[in-house]
Amino acid sequence: MNEQNHTVSYTDTLGTVMSTVTRIITIITSALVATVAVSLLVSSIMIGVITYISVLERRKEIGILRAMGASKHNISQIFNAETFITGLLSGSMGVVLGYLFLLPMNQLLHRYTGIQDIRAFCLQNMQSV
Repeated sequence: MNEQNHTVSYTDTLGTVMSTVTRIITIITSALVATVAVSLLVSSIMIGVITYISVLERRKEIGILRAMGASKHNISQIFNAETFITGLLSGSMGVVLGYLFLLPMNQLLHRYTGIQDIRAFCLQNMQSV
């Protein structure tokens, strides 16, 4: 009967530790999601500022286009296309850099923690974790 008490105590302690770890991971995940959301908001605002500055600096070009018969809609399409390309390139660059940093981050995690099972991963590799 004494052995059963130790087993129950160990299981309860393990359950408490696991629930605490799960809660900490949830908090960290929420903080990272909030950071990403703020980052996306700031980058969207910056793309808008860059587009606005581009319009201000190219007023002569806009005037020439208007004199040649371009409508306001056509000029708006030019700036919208430039903004779309800027956003697409910056987003693609972020994804590519993120994938490139996975390998060095895994090496750092392994070196400093000494645990080979810990690794940064992308969504495609979730099945292997």
